[in-house]
Amino acid sequence: MKVSIIIPIYNTEPYIERCLLSALNQTYRNIEIILVDDCGQDNSMTVAMQIIDNHPNSHEVHLLKHIHNRGAAAARNTGIETATGEYLYFLDSDDEITLDCIEKLSKPLKKQELDFVIGNHQKFLYEGKISQTKLKQGILCGNDKILHDYLTYKWYELPVNKLLSKKFLRDYKLFFAEGLLFEDILWGFKLACQAKSMGIVQDYTYKYYKRRDSISQINFDKRLPHLLTIIKELIIYAIKNDLSSNVDAYNYIENIKLSIFYRKYDSMKHKQIYVFFRENVLPYPLFKNMTMKKVIFNIHYKLPLSLGYYVYELVTHILALKWL
Repeated sequence: MKVSIIIPIYNTEPYIERCLLSALNQTYRNIEIILVDDCGQDNSMTVAMQIIDNHPNSHEVHLLKHIHNRGAAAARNTGIETATGEYLYFLDSDDEITLDCIEKLSKPLKKQELDFVIGNHQKFLYEGKISQTKLKQGILCGNDKILHDYLTYKWYELPVNKLLSKKFLRDYKLFFAEGLLFEDILWGFKLACQAKSMGIVQDYTYKYYKRRDSISQINFDKRLPHLLTIIKELIIYAIKNDLSSNVDAYNYIENIKLSIFYRKYDSMKHKQIYVFFRENVLPYPLFKNMTMKKVIFNIHYKLPLSLGYYVYELVTHILALKWL
């Protein structure tokens, strides 16, 4: 079985050596490494080429280049379209994988074909703290169980550290939404909606480094339009896939929405959010109670912060019961 490791590269000069060597030195040998140059402004590609030129496994590397910067989503899509492996693996160029990562993730595939295999990862924060996922070894079959576990946060939406069937991705058109920040949220939801089989490897196979200049640190005002669009797309996809009566899907989308609404905005920011939901979300039946919620939101924001939170939670649960 051939595996394609897809690495988008954009302005990660200090980290690219660590990343690339972890891919080149894999114990699993039937691989190709696809580097997608997304037109950064630093010397990432220069460093990458120096490493490749001096490495005995350089024949495994294929270099692709965008004409102009298009973002990580587009770079991953380019990798999906050009990969020759039966399974694909996404690796961010500021992270690294364990040297036996692909070998361990591929083991469940020796027994049966799966839509994807996921492993545990370690997250290294810039304060020096480390957090770890705690997935339990096993095989999940049937979309109901896979989707339920995803919507209840038992496995993560990140595209990294997953060995994914190329045929499965292409058959269900599981490409990444270009031009959106946090497109991982939407992609992970679509993956969970379509997967029928999933392998879980308990070993830690990925090291995720959270940088101070990462997308998640961008000013919230700049993130807001992208998050609102993602919520709209989540609702559309949920309805399209007959999830209008799925309690887990409802609560999942509500939690994302809560992360947007429950902030201290000025009145103009409130208006921007409400206008967006009225024009883009209300037409969809999944959120048919939004008009009532809009009134509640206006009220609960005038309450003290802690009290406002409990009022919101109470109203959300009441409306959820009515919606069901």
